[in-house]
Amino acid sequence: MTTRRRSRQNIHATGRRLHLVDIENFTDGDPLTSRLVDHRRSLLQATVPARPGDAYVVAVGSGPGLLALSAWGPAQRLVRYGRDGADRALLDVLDDHTVRRFSAVTVYSGDGIFAGRIAELPELGVETTAVAMAGCLSGRLRMAAQHVIEIPRHLFRLSDAA
Repeated sequence: MTTRRRSRQNIHATGRRLHLVDIENFTDGDPLTSRLVDHRRSLLQATVPARPGDAYVVAVGSGPGLLALSAWGPAQRLVRYGRDGADRALLDVLDDHTVRRFSAVTVYSGDGIFAGRIAELPELGVETTAVAMAGCLSGRLRMAAQHVIEIPRHLFRLSDAA
């Protein structure tokens, strides 16, 4: 795993993190099933552990994917159809009113569509992290996030799950 850190002053004291998960970015070509979602949840939560008061929002871009999200556990589940549907649904959650309730936002996606908004959040005192599968993080999002975590691809193989 590789990480990068840029320093900044945190003006929020909530200690809460908003976790935004585009689960389709972590399928690695596998069908989106409950088993896969459970495996990815375990892997992603081990990468950035949840703290008391944290909130999860998990999104998909198709109706059948929404059924598989039941394996995630406690989370807000979103579905938006069309091109970049899950991305656009998660971006809607990143309004100023919502993000001000959190000290940090972690985006689990490698998609550059998040770069502009992620780059703005530190001005609100919100720490930002992007988590992606190794080799799947856009350059724009890499530059925008204060912290970057790339998870090695071999960890995504279901056959490696215990």
